Amino acid sequence: DITSITIPFEDKNEAKNFAEKVAKGAILIPIARNIEEIKPLPPYTTDTLLYDASRYLNLSAEETMRLAQDLFEMGLITYHRTDSTYVSNIGIEIATEYLNKRKLVSQLAPRHWGEPGAHEAIRPTKPLDVEELRRAVAIGEIPLTKRLTEKHYKLYKLIFGRFIASQMKPTRLVAVRVSLRVTGTKEVETTVYVGKTKDTLLDFYPIVKVDNKLDISTPTRIKPLQVTVYRASLTRLYTAGEIVAKMKSEGIGRPSTYARTIGVLRRHGYIIESKRRKYLVPTKLGINVYTYLTTYYNELVSVQRTRQLYEKMERIEKGEVEPEHLILELLEELTSYQLLPIEIPSSLLLNDEKHVVV
Repeated sequence: DITSITIPFEDKNEAKNFAEKVAKGAILIPIARNIEEIKPLPPYTTDTLLYDASRYLNLSAEETMRLAQDLFEMGLITYHRTDSTYVSNIGIEIATEYLNKRKLVSQLAPRHWGEPGAHEAIRPTKPLDVEELRRAVAIGEIPLTKRLTEKHYKLYKLIFGRFIASQMKPTRLVAVRVSLRVTGTKEVETTVYVGKTKDTLLDFYPIVKVDNKLDISTPTRIKPLQVTVYRASLTRLYTAGEIVAKMKSEGIGRPSTYARTIGVLRRHGYIIESKRRKYLVPTKLGINVYTYLTTYYNELVSVQRTRQLYEKMERIEKGEVEPEHLILELLEELTSYQLLPIEIPSSLLLNDEKHVVV
């Protein structure tokens, strides 16, 4: 991997001036170094898969879920709509068999990653990496109901690599803090990782970028391979994967709704996706709809309100609350905002009382 640095500028001329100077060369100065342990991440859940598929494969949330659905239906991965990181004994056996086959059993560190639930994490169902899968399909060892495209294979490789890495020992890298200095301009600091990646978990999943080609033992004059100036928004924009991660952290989405939510926003013309960096950009229509809803119905469409609704639905799933109670509460609330054409007949209320989910 090659180390890349992104530097924001508010002034276009300042950015161009910096680009011209850094293209002629810069001084890379090591500031500090330390040994850092790189631990594996858990196997994929729906939200983390959507995030990485956007980040590494440039896939939309809807396309990722469609490809994952195909892989699941063909028996190549486990169920792809899940928020569980749990790995069963069968999953651990698959990782063990694969690492043993690669003579890497010394790197095995079996983990269940949590407690059993309705579903497992998203993982492969066979001890076959992507190249082995290609060969097995080509010679007919694995009969498939539809043709696998290159995108299918790329997504499978991502899922397989993340899963195998999750069952491996941590590794150690040298983390070097460096300063990039260009005469007459600002200094920029970043961290560069160096060390062994072959036959470690980093061979399967890039938790960090490792650049062993860069000499960072002493101050070194370097010439960047490429310097690009591009226009960007001062307002932080999100990719589809980042939106899903945000929904997950805010507690306002579920594995079955992440991609669907983004798809609905796109189909209604509320957002568009930038061609180059795949950022989701609100349209004028989307901004107008958002402004109207938050102005007149903010309590109904707020993040907090949505989170509370999901929590109440979870209580119904657990059998703690009758669904009728929540439905009646919602009907009464919508009626109070004059969003329903009629009043709720008293006969619909259980025991002629108002039932509220708390």
